[in-house]
Amino acid sequence: MNSLEAKFILEACRSGDLDETDPKIAEAIQSMESDPELSQWFAASQEFDRAVIAKLKAVPVPSELAERIRAGQKVVAVQARWNRREWLKLAALLMLLAALAGLLIPRMRSHDLATFRNDMAHFMDHQWDHAFDLPDPDFTTIKNWLASQSDSVQLELPLTLASSRTIGCKTLSWHGNKATLICFVPKGAGTVVHILVVDRSAISDAPGEEPQHARLPNWNSAIWSRGDKTYLALTTADSAKLEMCL
Repeated sequence: MNSLEAKFILEACRSGDLDETDPKIAEAIQSMESDPELSQWFAASQEFDRAVIAKLKAVPVPSELAERIRAGQKVVAVQARWNRREWLKLAALLMLLAALAGLLIPRMRSHDLATFRNDMAHFMDHQWDHAFDLPDPDFTTIKNWLASQSDSVQLELPLTLASSRTIGCKTLSWHGNKATLICFVPKGAGTVVHILVVDRSAISDAPGEEPQHARLPNWNSAIWSRGDKTYLALTTADSAKLEMCL
């Protein structure tokens, strides 16, 4: 399990709610032992949860509220009797929570095109274990399976790729955004073309429909957008063969 997959699992676990009998959670916890950055991220996330819980517990509950509920009476505007000092304390609490969320949950903001391209290349080079969620040679089968997992996965790929044999697909998390990897074997390319897809809104400077090519240390790449998705192609084939696929 790589750090992106571990984050995807761990961010669903609240403070003090780690069920280590769950094999996925246990594997994610084990990943932290060899990944200091992942361990630091999880500690900050848990600290944020504890801060929220502590602040919510500090908000006073009207003493007569339980009696009114048990008596079946309508609860009306209990907060209206709060004095000005209590309202100021609540406002300060909300501001604190907003500030903590901004500091501890940066994964929800957009990132630029270069970050997406470099992060995905790093994932392919160092983190991917070459396992698939669905290994299958038929793109139609993969597309239908992805659509069954999420209504938001609607893929529009060039005809050369869409008609090519596939190896399989995998979903992963990128800064809190769902990304999809599909591996194709186009005729004439001589090697695999890896396509990584993310929501267009996740990239602050998402490109247009014309592919933008770039050479990375281990890959030739091309990135473009179509509809509400942005697509990144990574391959060891030369740029001319990659361009033929697009």
